[in-house]
Amino acid sequence: MGSPDAVGIPLRQLAERCGAELAGDGDVVIDRVATLDSAGEGAIAFLSNSKYRGRLAGTRASAVIVAPGDAQATALPKLVTTNPYAAYARVAAILHPARAPLPGVHPTAVVAGSARVAPSAAIGAHAVIGERTRVGERAEVTRARPSGHARSCTAGRSSARTASVWRNRTDAGSRSRSSAA
Repeated sequence: MGSPDAVGIPLRQLAERCGAELAGDGDVVIDRVATLDSAGEGAIAFLSNSKYRGRLAGTRASAVIVAPGDAQATALPKLVTTNPYAAYARVAAILHPARAPLPGVHPTAVVAGSARVAPSAAIGAHAVIGERTRVGERAEVTRARPSGHARSCTAGRSSARTASVWRNRTDAGSRSRSSAA
């Protein structure tokens, strides 16, 4: 069984939505993605490197995503595409859509007094919003690292910031982007 957030979709619909060729039973319902080795009923796995072709025989996936040259290596229902990795990523996004964050400021977040946070923005746990920071409509700010924080910046409409931090260089007055990674 898939995760509680997953939605079951017939393989035929996944093929249409991903632009892949369907080979086999298009009515098989897929509810999650998995590796060839860990897949079970309801899962779709992918093979993007032919040196792992032997693992197709042992997979318990309900379907697989393969390149045209690997399509004959399994009788499983499949999506055939020139880029199995990209198709797998599209399928994962379809089956496991990102949740829209709930607007508001988490109780553990710290927001400076001079910061402005739009009512539809989401400020996550342990995030730090510094002085003169503006967080726009539907923006999401999450804590990426203990040292990461937003200071003197603007996060625009529907944006999300995690690992990168925008800082205002006070010595030169110009904006620079630095990575917290």
